[in-house]
Amino acid sequence: SLKPGQRWQLVVRLKRPHGNANPYGFDYEAWLLEQGLRATGSVRLNARASAEKANTNLSLDAFVWSLPNLIERARFRLREHMMRHLDHAPYAGVLSALVIGDQRDISPADWAMFNRTGVGHLMSISGLHITMIAGLFASLMHFLWRRSFFTRAQLPLLIPAPKVAVVSGWIAAMIYVALAGFGVPAQRTLWMLSVLALAIWSGRTASSSHVLCLALGVVILIDPWAVLWPGFWLSFGAVSVLLYASAGRIDVLPAVSPDKDFLRKLRPQIQLAARAQYAITLGLVPLTLLFFSQISLVCPIANALAIPIVSFVVTPLALLGSVLPAPLAAWCLSFAHWCMEFLVQILDFLNRSPLAVWQIPKPSWWMFGTATIGLLYLLAPRGMPMRWLGGI
Repeated sequence: SLKPGQRWQLVVRLKRPHGNANPYGFDYEAWLLEQGLRATGSVRLNARASAEKANTNLSLDAFVWSLPNLIERARFRLREHMMRHLDHAPYAGVLSALVIGDQRDISPADWAMFNRTGVGHLMSISGLHITMIAGLFASLMHFLWRRSFFTRAQLPLLIPAPKVAVVSGWIAAMIYVALAGFGVPAQRTLWMLSVLALAIWSGRTASSSHVLCLALGVVILIDPWAVLWPGFWLSFGAVSVLLYASAGRIDVLPAVSPDKDFLRKLRPQIQLAARAQYAITLGLVPLTLLFFSQISLVCPIANALAIPIVSFVVTPLALLGSVLPAPLAAWCLSFAHWCMEFLVQILDFLNRSPLAVWQIPKPSWWMFGTATIGLLYLLAPRGMPMRWLGGI
């Protein structure tokens, strides 16, 4: 029984990494290189008992203390805790992916449905989830610090509440990213939050473009091979598109009196969310076609439903269920799984549509460049003449 953090002595047969090199297929050797694996092999069975200890397979240590091992063992315990309460439910793998970033238990059929409907980015720990958790902890600490934890200590006179809040949010994000295994989208969010925290503590104004560029530089320095994978380009590309599409647009939300209806109050926020979804959907079309030769036509509808359910219901309940004792854990995880089942039924309906996905051959470099220029003009700020020409 293998567990993270153990130390084993094994008799192995090693060989150079080898994988098939099919056009547009998965590059196994590049993946091994990015993961830092320089050899593959198999463990030899102890067919004959040997007097030499070096020729036997045995466990040397139950746990070797180190920070990476401690993180991996914590992820392993959380996964065991969740699976025990979910009793291998159909979408237990999705909840595990949202808590610890472990996507192994998501079936290929589910992955195909998520990718065809354009919600695959939500089925793991994404930047949206990390920012949400960081904002939650920062808001809570800001509230408590301003009130000095309901004492007479007057803590804001010692350290301003915004500085304490941003440090609390960064610590929460760091823990969540560690549980996620430091994937590229998680790294991008963490380093952007780190730059923002340093700016607040140093009293400097942090430009959004500077924060994104610094995060990009840190990710490349720490993990240079991340540039080999589509997730790197899609992750930073999505944020770049949002920043570009919002440049030069200063929206003043209209004041709404308390006696107005609830939907009237939500209208400005819905308009902002729709604009962001519009920019993301169009802005990532060239990259998506370049990497996958297909785009999801039902992506806007699927994301409009999946983002609120996954980000604000399923993920918080899954996180609570992973740390709470029984029976609270079972209640939280069961309700999160029920919400996931409800969402999957809607996604499956959209997936069965013959117009769900548009597939084309992989575009050439000049097609990709032309489409990118057209989208930049189409998403340009107001005031640019005849922006609709970018659609051509």
